[in-house]
Amino acid sequence: MQYEMAALAPEHTEEIARIRREIEATVRGLIRAGVDAGRFRVTNPGMAALALLSLGIDVARWYRGDGAWTPQEIGEQYGELARRMLDAS
Repeated sequence: MQYEMAALAPEHTEEIARIRREIEATVRGLIRAGVDAGRFRVTNPGMAALALLSLGIDVARWYRGDGAWTPQEIGEQYGELARRMLDAS
């Protein structure tokens, strides 16, 4: 879907854009809350949110059920990467 936005009808494009904005705002809010609580150490919560969202978007492009990694392995590794990106304490 990420790479097929141009093929959508205008009303669907608007709907997907709205959903994306809501998801991005939620992730930014969670990161800001983590920073405020002293759990995350990032200098730019907005950029950190985009980086984390990119991980989730891109995995849909390359993941294959018969690939080298199980969903569990990907989830665990991505979780570890996210914690490191946020410098979670």
